[in-house]
Amino acid sequence: MNADKERPCEKAVNVAIGSRLKTLRKEAGYKKIRLCEFLNVSMQQMHKYESGANRISAAKLYVTAKTLNIPVSRFFEISEDLASSAQAAKAADEKGEKARLDSIVESFYAIESEGARNKVLNLLKNIIKEN
Repeated sequence: MNADKERPCEKAVNVAIGSRLKTLRKEAGYKKIRLCEFLNVSMQQMHKYESGANRISAAKLYVTAKTLNIPVSRFFEISEDLASSAQAAKAADEKGEKARLDSIVESFYAIESEGARNKVLNLLKNIIKEN
């Protein structure tokens, strides 16, 4: 899997943390622009953090917590509903991986020629070596 591609469960957690960021910022009475200045990020980037479109780094969460005078753990006070959603997303992602694997195996055995199957196997081994 591409390291830059988020799994659905990661996306759900990032959205929840972004939502907590927005809620905690507002509770502390900070305008978005003011927090942007403390974190040295653009308004657009802050919007992406708060919407969960981009994940916020641990360092920025730490600075934000200090700025808002709250413990970092407040960002992780996410509901059981979210935890359930994240687990459901993870299960769906794993189910998708299993379906893909089943498709690969089915396709492999659909190749009638033993020689062709060996070529496919060697191709996969070479791809793995290159990565």
